[in-house]
Amino acid sequence: MGRRILVVGGNAAGLSAAARAKREDPRAEVVVLEATETPAVSNCNFSYVLSGRVKKLSRVQVHPPEYFTERGIELRTGVTVTEIDPVRRRVGTESGGGAGEEAYDRLVYCAGSRARKIEVPRRTGGGVTALHSYADMEKLVGGLEGKSGVAVIGGGFSGMSVAAALAEKRSVALIFGEDAPVPGLAEELLEVVKTHLEGRGVRLLPDNRVRGYLRDGAGKLTSVETDGETVACEYAVELVGVIPNVEPLGGRLELDAASGAVKVDGRQCTSEDGVFAAGDCATVRHALLPGHRYVPNGALANRCGRTAGCNAAGGFSKSTATLGTRATELYGLELAQTGLSLVEAKGAGYDAVETVVQAPLHAAFHLPRALLTCSAVAERGTGRILGVRLTGPYGANLRINAAATVIAAGMDAETACGLDYAYHPHSSPVWDPLLVLFRRTAKALGGREE
Repeated sequence: MGRRILVVGGNAAGLSAAARAKREDPRAEVVVLEATETPAVSNCNFSYVLSGRVKKLSRVQVHPPEYFTERGIELRTGVTVTEIDPVRRRVGTESGGGAGEEAYDRLVYCAGSRARKIEVPRRTGGGVTALHSYADMEKLVGGLEGKSGVAVIGGGFSGMSVAAALAEKRSVALIFGEDAPVPGLAEELLEVVKTHLEGRGVRLLPDNRVRGYLRDGAGKLTSVETDGETVACEYAVELVGVIPNVEPLGGRLELDAASGAVKVDGRQCTSEDGVFAAGDCATVRHALLPGHRYVPNGALANRCGRTAGCNAAGGFSKSTATLGTRATELYGLELAQTGLSLVEAKGAGYDAVETVVQAPLHAAFHLPRALLTCSAVAERGTGRILGVRLTGPYGANLRINAAATVIAAGMDAETACGLDYAYHPHSSPVWDPLLVLFRRTAKALGGREE
């Protein structure tokens, strides 16, 4: 038997790390410790369960435990890591009411994150769920039985997706503290998103912060009290961010001061020799911004976990710096982003300009007519594309990957608008919306003419 690699967390990062470590070193003993009984859960599919498109919650478990056993990975569920000791190369555990200890040669810490709760009066007593984990989702699905009015607290991709999903069967209010559900969207894109959500029956309540929950004499939730109004509801879902799970570390690893997540380098190495970290408990490098960044994201967790596993097993790998690429479905509308918004770009010191276009998604003879609303942020002087946002009935979530490639390659708008994109009458016109966007951006920067 070779080295013993201990992975904390049976989530996207942890299981990717374990799988990559076993491939890198087949002789290694790879053990995954997961606190819950439900590893390998795809949280991104929660909204599909809420909408009814996915009929059973259990379907969001991507692989059963035996899948990993068959691949030579020992997956132990119901085991909570309580502390780590990098000097002795041990971790303390609790399982079934008893304490224990596990030795390791290499440790990959992927403990993930947990939902941030809104600490306000009368929160306890039922009818409120801060949504993030499988257990949270079980509580929510059960709690929604027979409920017709729901308040979703928190905007962003997650809040909007859950609100749009719940609106399939219920009346929904989306409460968020900012002036827009997605910070940084150009006004034209924001208007498309707002119109779509309101068309689905979602009531948008911007610039509202929750001050407390109101209950009747029996303790049943009746409404959410905000600084703007009192919103009647029978259930409330909180989606106001996550907190990295770093308590077992006991100050043994260096943490990022801003987010509290574990600081790592490009190889996912921490401040302690032989200890790696990845996923929602760790920082990442951003391709366009300096310093450590906290970007909790499932796809990113998989990639960073893979890097950590390779290096823990004796290989050499570096994680590609992130652009924060994300996509969501609002049930009839796609919304995707990559790179920087105009506000972020200017805040980082870029001399940036933003261009917005609406372009057809198909040839003119295909009906009904569908448009993609697009924005690009570019740097004056170099013409480099820094960010792209897309929204439309379809075509946004896949095109964002092409946009991310443009940004990662450091292309300027002039180069990007000449890319060789395919033509297909029903899904990509002669001038693809991205090419139209980059051409308009080049013109705004003083380059190519229309």
